[in-house]
Amino acid sequence: MKMNFLFFLVSAFSYSQTATYPPEPGRYETYQTKEEQTISIGDKVEIGIPYGGKEFIFISQGNEYVKSRLAGDIVEIIKLEALSNNKTSYKMQAYFKGYGLLPVVIDLENALKVKEIILLNQ
Repeated sequence: MKMNFLFFLVSAFSYSQTATYPPEPGRYETYQTKEEQTISIGDKVEIGIPYGGKEFIFISQGNEYVKSRLAGDIVEIIKLEALSNNKTSYKMQAYFKGYGLLPVVIDLENALKVKEIILLNQ
């Protein structure tokens, strides 16, 4: 009985957090951006126009920039995670299923700022 209760507490708090800008390290279900837009796991986003011309600058897959062929696609966010940028600040990254084995990673604040992604739930 005690183990079931402990499991319930751990699972209830592991991803139920909401992060706000600037985020603390960890995984979240919801994130409120610097511009007070909200994005959650399961939300749909539209891939915009590449800021870098032929490649997206703030969208990558397997540590390589994603090519412009994703422009106009609508994708679903599957994970939100804040990672260390330089041990004193953290940036929020959003993930969606990629075209292949690796997920696609979005540097959320920067991609929103230059309109490489557009939130559809706003």
